[in-house]
This record gives sequence, structure tokens and C-alpha cells, in this order.
Amino acid sequence: MSDNSPASAKIIEFVHEYNALHSQEIELKMVTLDEFFDILKQGDIEIPTYAGDWTDWWADGVGSTPNIVQHYREASRKLYAARQLDPNGEICGKELFDSTEYNLMFYAEHTWGYSSSVSEPWHPNVNKLDWRKSLFGLKANESASRACDTITY
Repeated sequence: MSDNSPASAKIIEFVHEYNALHSQEIELKMVTLDEFFDILKQGDIEIPTYAGDWTDWWADGVGSTPNIVQHYREASRKLYAARQLDPNGEICGKELFDSTEYNLMFYAEHTWGYSSSVSEPWHPNVNKLDWRKSLFGLKANESASRACDTITY
């Protein structure tokens, strides 16, 4: 199993094997989240509560690609400026706004790298995802720059 793995029949096989060996002590059962919380509510269980800042699980991704993050943030600022100068896209065309937003959205999606980026940095999917993510940031910057250039020239 790995980060973001799809569903697998091996999980239920493991449950059956475990129960065959240990069900007299603890029995594993696959349930939905609703079923889990219904069971939890029935019990008198003290659940710890934590307060304060919780580090963003994905924050290391942004920190690992500062060059492309710079292009992404510049694109975001340029889109804001272009929308102030041409709110309806009458000068630069709505397509440039749409393209910028689309690419900003996909760049900002939380995933940075393939699930094995630490254990197998040479894996082809690690590099493909890095390049694809970079491309979204660069394309957002290109569209935002074209919008600003069209409006100001």
C-alpha cells in the first residue's frame, strides 16, 4: 500500500486472515465512516482533543519548488491586476482569464510529486508529475502575462 492507493481486494484478504488467527481477541471488520462513527458514539471513549496550529501535510511541496512557485504567484498577481483593469475581459479576451484560472487551479492542487518521490526519486512518474505541475504554473504565468500585455499596450 502507498499514499493515495486505490481500493484493493488485498485489504479484505488481510482482514479475513487476521480474523482467522486472532478473532477471539480482536475482530477486524470493514465498515463505512458512518458505521464507524455510529459505533464510536455508542461507546464511552475519551477522545483526545488538540488545539493550535496544525502543520500543513503538503507544505513541503511548495518549499521544494520555489522557482515555479514564483511564477505561480506572479501569475496570480497579474491575473488580479488584469481583472482590475479589464473586469469583463473586453480588451484581453475572457479566454486568457479562463486559461490563467484553469492553470492556477491545477498548479495549486495539493499533490507535489509521486508517492515514491522520497524512496524512488528516479521513478519516471516522479519526474513526469513534477514537469506537469511546473507546466501548469508556467502556462498560468504565460496567460496572465498575455492578458496584462494586451491590456496595457
